[in-house]
Amino acid sequence: MAVVTSQDPIFERTRELCRAILDHPKFSSMQETIQSFLGDTAARTAYEKVIEMSDSLDSKQDQGIALTEAEIEAYESARERLLRIPVASEFLRVQKEIHKVQETVHQYVAKTFELGRLPDDADFDEGSCGPSCGCSN
Repeated sequence: MAVVTSQDPIFERTRELCRAILDHPKFSSMQETIQSFLGDTAARTAYEKVIEMSDSLDSKQDQGIALTEAEIEAYESARERLLRIPVASEFLRVQKEIHKVQETVHQYVAKTFELGRLPDDADFDEGSCGPSCGCSN
């Protein structure tokens, strides 16, 4: 397969998929939620702090360094504060929904390459509820 160009049918179908996403009834409200979050400095700061703490804890664990109770409690406390900010908790919910859509699209494309045909629901039954379930089985 060559690089996909704007003249390629794959490119055109990808644009159609993108149009379907943009036209979805939930899309505009999701965008509003994201913009509200981005416009809220306190929510963004709290979010960034939780992300930084999470990255730091993950890095320590990857290096085989044991986490202290104080580190874990500080992270949990920051995360709970973040979730109490309505615009932040709504942003996280929307972010999760977006990720599920992205993962579904990825799984269908990957399964198409694997099978050499359009996958159906039964092709995703191997230990999971399907590509859009989100249960991670």
